[in-house]
Amino acid sequence: MWLKIQEAYETLMDPVKRKKYDSSLPFDERIPEEGSFTAETFYDVFAKSFNHNSLWSKKKPCPGFGDANTPLDEVKKFYKFWDNFQSWREFSQYDEYDVNDAQDRYEKRYMEQENKRARKEYVNAERKRIIKLTETAYNNDPRIQKELKEIEEAKQRKKQEKWEFKQREKQAELDRERQYQEEKLAAEKAEQERIKAEEDAKKERAL
Repeated sequence: MWLKIQEAYETLMDPVKRKKYDSSLPFDERIPEEGSFTAETFYDVFAKSFNHNSLWSKKKPCPGFGDANTPLDEVKKFYKFWDNFQSWREFSQYDEYDVNDAQDRYEKRYMEQENKRARKEYVNAERKRIIKLTETAYNNDPRIQKELKEIEEAKQRKKQEKWEFKQREKQAELDRERQYQEEKLAAEKAEQERIKAEEDAKKERAL
């Protein structure tokens, strides 16, 4: 009994053993899936999920998920934090070999490499899970969608203004061309009238 108590105490006091112990405890890895939430439940559902997974964060404190009134710059900082999420969770409980059973340092090194290779699969799976959580939240976040809509509307306005400017420029060019043709015709008509007037004057002098 005393040995078990002592082992438990050593586990709590040793950071490495404590991390290994905490990582081995049951953990609900489920994350919100598309269709499992509504616009009304969005903030509650994802706030709980991110808070739940913040257990593994190396950096503390983790930023809060916020609500509909959270400033956009804070929302972006939140997603940046989770895009670069650093987890201390480890998966040594899935090790195939117990290095304490090694006969020599060569066998121990081999066991460590094999265990490390096996852990890597779990680490990658964990990273993908966090990425999916973050992407699902980001893609459905009303605050982000609002900004993207405003950006798209501004883009369309700019596109419309550019089209209207080109139309005005085109119309102005047509107006200049029409004015030029009108002035040309007027000049030609005036020249013809001048020539006719000179010819009429010559005829009158000849009589």
